[in-house]
Amino acid sequence: NQLFDATALESSFGFNMVAIVRGQPKLLSLKEILQHFIDHRREVVSRRSRFDRDEAFKRFNVVFGLMAAIDSIDRVIEIIRKAKDTDAAKSDLMSEKLAMSPAFRALAQKLITFTYETGQAALGAGFVRLNEAQAVAILEMRLSRLTGLERDKLGGEGEELRALIERLQAILASEKLLLDVIVQELEGIKKDYAEARRTEIQREAREMQVEDLIAEEEMVITVSHLGYVKRNPVDLYRAQRRGGRGKTAATTRDEDFVEQIFVASTHSYVLVFTDRGKVYWLKVHEIPQAGRATRGKPIVNLIRIAKDEKIAALLVVPEFVEGRYVVMATARGYIKKTDLMAFANPRPSGLIATTLDEGDTIIGAQLTDGKREILLATRQGLAIRFAEEDVRPMGRNARGVHAIKFKKEGDVLVGMVVPSQEAPEILTVCAKGYGKRTPVDEYRLQGRAGSGIINVNVTDKTGEVAGICAVSPDEQIMAVTDRGMMIRVRVRQISEQSRYAQGVRIISVEEGESVASLARIAERDDDDEGDAAPDAPDAPPEGR
Repeated sequence: NQLFDATALESSFGFNMVAIVRGQPKLLSLKEILQHFIDHRREVVSRRSRFDRDEAFKRFNVVFGLMAAIDSIDRVIEIIRKAKDTDAAKSDLMSEKLAMSPAFRALAQKLITFTYETGQAALGAGFVRLNEAQAVAILEMRLSRLTGLERDKLGGEGEELRALIERLQAILASEKLLLDVIVQELEGIKKDYAEARRTEIQREAREMQVEDLIAEEEMVITVSHLGYVKRNPVDLYRAQRRGGRGKTAATTRDEDFVEQIFVASTHSYVLVFTDRGKVYWLKVHEIPQAGRATRGKPIVNLIRIAKDEKIAALLVVPEFVEGRYVVMATARGYIKKTDLMAFANPRPSGLIATTLDEGDTIIGAQLTDGKREILLATRQGLAIRFAEEDVRPMGRNARGVHAIKFKKEGDVLVGMVVPSQEAPEILTVCAKGYGKRTPVDEYRLQGRAGSGIINVNVTDKTGEVAGICAVSPDEQIMAVTDRGMMIRVRVRQISEQSRYAQGVRIISVEEGESVASLARIAERDDDDEGDAAPDAPDAPPEGR
């Protein structure tokens, strides 16, 4: 019913059926229109066939004359040499009786299978009397046409013309063959210009899902510290040069700030992990769409979380399939891997995702195939890379195993990525807007629970690490501050630097403002914003 109401699945329209028939306007039925069209095509094909036959006959006449001249070439040359001028040569050729050799006579008998008085008279008399068209063609013939190869070509052309004349005469003599030509031409038009059917007729009846009526497009989802969530089309945030001030992504209260951002399709699922180790289901299209400068809606209106329960991490899942795993990491350095299908049957009250120690929280969740590599980053600028196979699959109630040993007291994990060939670089962004990208190969592969290696040179200028992302130069990233300012930057504009570098400015932040989250999106051909800051790594922060 929704398809009938909201789409053009069934449409009615009127059209004018009045046509000019033999000079008079007449209202026709559909059958009469089709009959007039067929009659028109019959006339067109008949006239075309008659014209083509006459032209082929004229050419056959010339070819026959040239063949006769070549057969008696010595006599033809003698006549032309003795003639006073061209008109005399033409007249002498037309009055001459050119004898037919046995070979030419046999060829002529094979070619002349239709009414052709000149050829049939020659066969009966044993000689050829050239007509005017043939004589003119002989006088215009180049000497190169006298070669044996040219003789064979004339014979082949004569055979083709004979077949064409016979076919066209058969079409003109037979109503059935005439209609067959019309049908073949219509089939050719259908083959060259027809469009394939876009709808499929299937026997099985399928229950319609809500997603079937929702267009699939990429959305930017933002979540604030106090649990307000919203989505907007990714095109709403055009790309800027790095170092720009950004655009307002969400309006927040003084005590609230944007904490997380990610990009997902409207048809994807979102697993919402909370600070209590629980997970809830949510579909992207269920998240309300709001303006760029609005706060959004409280997430408690979408899922049944407790008032004092906060969102810790979000994971986008395109579909639930076998052989996939959810890898979770906590701030205090634990990591855990659980089969994705363990989260396939949600409950309104949520499921236990992991067991957390007091004061610990989930900082990230990734979807893997069980054979990838994990890279974790700490707030103080360290990182560790190890094989996912070092972490065995566990049930939902397990706590997990140690992923890293912190060197500095108070250090915590702030980000987890799963590098791949499609995303071979690690983008690190610090709280004060500085960032860099580093090839993943610079992070040597270690065993799980190691101390890690330097990821970025953390200083007062850069601030502590805010987050990491696995990227490629052909992508874009979005970074958002705790005051709701968001910037969209092409990855290739961010310098590739070593692990020991501080990076370049990606987004300008004000005093007391810091980067809260970042996410990657697919490359888009958007124009650069005109309000972007100069492309300098050490440009001072700009005011509002």
